[in-house]
Amino acid sequence: MAAACVCACGITETHSKTVFVRNASAAITKECGCAWKEVVSRTNARIRLGQGTQGDSGRSAVLLQMSVWVPVQGRAVRRKLGHGFGPARTDCSRMMVFAWATVVGLMALGAVLVGVGGAQDLGTVDVHQLSAAQLNLFLTQIDDELHGFQSTAASLRETLATLQSELKATDKETEAMNGARAWEAAEKEKQLKEEQNMLKVAAEEQEKIAKGVLQIQELSREVAVMTEKYEQLQRRKQAASRKVYDPQILDMLDSAASSWGTGSQAVYNRTKELFDSGEVLRLYRKSMSRPVLVFLFSCMYGFVALCMYGIYLLFSRLRPTVAKLILVGDMSFAGFWLMVCTFFILLRHDPLHAMHSRAPRLFTVFQLTWLAAYVVHVLLRVSRLAARVSMFVFGELVSVIIVGNHYFVRVWQPYMMDNASHGSLRFYFCYLLLFTSFSLNSLQVLSPLKRQGSGNLGFVAWLKILYTRFTNQAVPYSDPVLTERATLDEDDAFGLFQNIRSD
Repeated sequence: MAAACVCACGITETHSKTVFVRNASAAITKECGCAWKEVVSRTNARIRLGQGTQGDSGRSAVLLQMSVWVPVQGRAVRRKLGHGFGPARTDCSRMMVFAWATVVGLMALGAVLVGVGGAQDLGTVDVHQLSAAQLNLFLTQIDDELHGFQSTAASLRETLATLQSELKATDKETEAMNGARAWEAAEKEKQLKEEQNMLKVAAEEQEKIAKGVLQIQELSREVAVMTEKYEQLQRRKQAASRKVYDPQILDMLDSAASSWGTGSQAVYNRTKELFDSGEVLRLYRKSMSRPVLVFLFSCMYGFVALCMYGIYLLFSRLRPTVAKLILVGDMSFAGFWLMVCTFFILLRHDPLHAMHSRAPRLFTVFQLTWLAAYVVHVLLRVSRLAARVSMFVFGELVSVIIVGNHYFVRVWQPYMMDNASHGSLRFYFCYLLLFTSFSLNSLQVLSPLKRQGSGNLGFVAWLKILYTRFTNQAVPYSDPVLTERATLDEDDAFGLFQNIRSD
């Protein structure tokens, strides 16, 4: 809006300047032309009249009339410029009026000077007494004045041409301003149309959003209803699954209560109220399903079978030294507790407790198997301590004995007595860390150096070298300390396995 107002003001001012210039140019041209023609005609006539009839006195009269007429015409032009077109309020109008007033004033001043000179001549000299030379001098002066008027007229024509060129430039500027105004109006109209279209689009989008909100609310109500139905079906499914996989005496009594008498049914109904069906269902949810138990038992017993097969390969194909048997035992116990911790985290339930609650006999056999293996493992560590007495070997033996006693008191005995064990995951994790540290310590004797030559040793190459050193009977060592330790570990403790190895 501000730009439009500025543009309108500029166009109005330019238009007023154009009108004033046109009017001033026409008036000046008309007045100057008429005045000039009248001056020339009167001068010529009076000169001719003065020469033919009156002589010097006629020429003096001509000069007097010119001295009076020229200022009067100058004032007339000034009045027309000042009052015929209204007060000049703009800078352009003031400049033009001042210029033309100056020109006309100069013309009037020249005429007055000529007239004053002629009047002085007439007042001091008798015209009839002038000679022909003096009269010629007066005529020469008049001709000079006429030449001055002609030069003034030429300058006025040049000024008029300048004004006409300025008028054309002003017309072009006016046309440009009008074009800019028309373009701005068109752009404004276009912007208004775009805003109206955007308002329509926004109204349509709001209407669509309102419809979408209503649809979302309806769908939310439908989802809530369907969710409630789904929860009911889930509860019914869980109740049916519990009756199938974990039947209780209440289920059997419910099916048989219809054939009872009235008194028996009343007693049964009052007794049934004491049982919380929700609590029974929650206990069932905490229990494991049959496929999970089958998978758990398979992993546990499969790991036991794998450990026994490893010991068999050790006795049949390799030299069964005490160090190798202790290493196999540490790795077996570490793998077992790693598997137990993994199942505990995934199932969020103690796998040993699940095995004991679902299959107590198999759990007992499983525990006795590990007990026998653990006793043999402790005896091997005792024989190693007897062959090479050191504080490190003694510390390992004491740690193994303490761990076995702790497991018997805090884990196995509560399960055998049908008592729940709390914090068993923490115990399992400690057992895992202990046997993992024992295994890594035993592997340090057989493991190769991390760097050989100039390059790093990869993990696969490291495992290959470790396997080669474990399977070979004689392992070369470059370190004297490791060589002495390996010699003690490779030798049988008191020749314990010298007659067991089969070719």
